[in-house]
Parts: sequence; structure tokens; C-alpha cells
Amino acid sequence: KFLDARVSHSIVSDGCLLFGATLENAVIGIRSRVQRGACLKDVVMMGADYYEDDDTRAENLARGILPIGIGAGSVVERAIIDKNARVGANCVIRGAVGRPDEDGDGWAVRDGIVIVPKDAALPDGTVI
Repeated sequence: KFLDARVSHSIVSDGCLLFGATLENAVIGIRSRVQRGACLKDVVMMGADYYEDDDTRAENLARGILPIGIGAGSVVERAIIDKNARVGANCVIRGAVGRPDEDGDGWAVRDGIVIVPKDAALPDGTVI
């Protein structure tokens, strides 16, 4: 479902929900959810094993659990987002050629590419 999404040179799998997102040079896996205002460039997003319905998303948010997918207003460049990853709103995840390898809480950089592993959660406003 594409709701106001802008997609350029990208592949989007079945069952994805793109709400006003911008994709450029991206591969978006099955059941991925990208919220309004998010921008993904040079990204591989593996998707999700299951959908979170609106009630489950609301219950999880009330318990402090981020929804699966990419949050509103987030910018993701040169990254691999593994299955069931939860990236909060207004995050900036930016890999770069020549960036040194490093590890963080729920992420790693290898060969200039940011990797968010399976089931990881990055809180709102995270900057990598």
C-alpha cells in the first residue's frame, strides 16, 4: 500500500505499508512498514515476520515498545535493516564510505554500512 510515497529506483515487496515515505535505491522486504516523512536511500530493509495491527501497536506503545518498521521523520542512508527491527521516529542512521567499523547498542557499522540486526530497537531520536 503506497499512501503518498515517492519511490525511485527501488524494489518494494508484497504487503509493504509506505505512508508518505521517500525511497531511493532501496530494496524493501515483505511486510515492511515505513511511516510518514521517513526517507530511505541506499537501504536494504528485510521486512517483518508478521504484521502488527493498530491495536497491538497502540498496546506496545503504551508499554514503551516501539512499533516494527521505520518511524516517522527518520532518515536512513547506506544501511541494512534486518527483520523485525524497530527504528523510532526522527532517527538519523547514516553510513558513509570510509566510516570506521564500530558497534553500538542495537547497531554496528561495517565497511561504511550501518547494520541494524534482527529484532533490534532504536529509540526515537537516535543518531548513528
